[in-house]
Amino acid sequence: MTHHRFAALLAGLLAGPVLAAGFTGDAAPANFTVASTGALLGAPASAGTAQFSATELLLTGGTAAGGCDGGSYSVPGPCELGVQLARGGNVQFHWSYTTADVDGPAGDMFSLVVDGQRTTLSDLGGAVAQAGDVAVSAGQSFGWVLNCTDCTGGTASVTISNFSLAPVPEPAGWALLLGGLAGLAGWRGRPARAALRACAS
Repeated sequence: MTHHRFAALLAGLLAGPVLAAGFTGDAAPANFTVASTGALLGAPASAGTAQFSATELLLTGGTAAGGCDGGSYSVPGPCELGVQLARGGNVQFHWSYTTADVDGPAGDMFSLVVDGQRTTLSDLGGAVAQAGDVAVSAGQSFGWVLNCTDCTGGTASVTISNFSLAPVPEPAGWALLLGGLAGLAGWRGRPARAALRACAS
């Protein structure tokens, strides 16, 4: 095996295959489950929406004049927009959040959901515009939830961009990588040993 071929193999093993770059392939919009839950009260009322493109996902939270049935300010309530992909892997993305809620981010929580466990990404006491980068490994599923809590006073929106999904490396892949490194070490040593034998004879 030449140096160039081995280097290409090594780079491929280290990087791993990408299942999706953007919302394509295994992460195409059709593969996601999108659901708005809870009852919004009073007109005008607008349920949360999820709008996909090949490169971005725009989440817009719900809002209603009468709020959410059972909703309570700054406490996750039943009215929310959830987007989920039933697939594991190494997930990376950038998120950009903004809210028009008169009470600020405490009225509109944005969370990451990995294997059923929620982690709030938005700072409930922070600025009306926030952003961050996330890299996480999911075993079975991942997604996002935009919860409008009391669902009055204005809505929030989140843009997910720079999204990628890659498989978690299998133990066999690491064994192949280590075997390749050992092979490279042995191959590099052969010319030196041959030169020493030629000098000795």
